Amino acid sequence: MKKIIIIIILISFTQIQLKAESIKDLEIEGISIGDSLLDFYSKSEILNFPKTTYDRGVFNVLYSKSNGIYEELGFHVKINDKKYIIHSIKGIKKFENRFQRCMRFKEEVIKEISTILPDANFDHDTVGYQDKKMKNSKAHVSEYFFPSEKGVVRLWCTQYDKNTRFTDEGSVSIGSEDYVKFFRK
Repeated sequence: MKKIIIIIILISFTQIQLKAESIKDLEIEGISIGDSLLDFYSKSEILNFPKTTYDRGVFNVLYSKSNGIYEELGFHVKINDKKYIIHSIKGIKKFENRFQRCMRFKEEVIKEISTILPDANFDHDTVGYQDKKMKNSKAHVSEYFFPSEKGVVRLWCTQYDKNTRFTDEGSVSIGSEDYVKFFRK
């Protein structure tokens, strides 16, 4: 049964095509970098998405419930962009009290992505959170970089401290060059 679930997850994840030559060739639930959110949602829906604005005032992060393989989708769009061009998309899966299952999911996806993105740079890291409320929470991150475009495919599993209100989760994201530059500053 476990093998069937993993195969279904991998088949669903590999909606990103078999070989990607550009970050814009990749998609999560049919949505790619450079697409407009208006192609998938009405302006009214977009305006009602929960959002977070970063301190430096460049991006809003908009969240939408998903009916696909992820429970939620997240989108980075530039503030005041009336076209709502997507600079990053992420799919989020909850793994409540099943962190090891998230890590297995991540490792299987890493193997699959390595065949899809054979020329991308690769890095693994485990990072703690600076916020004292997050205590012993850690993110186990794997990133694949597109050197020519400075785009990124990022996978991570977050194991939240048991004393927080958060649920362990796994995410897969695709980010543009602007997205990467913003977070590297």
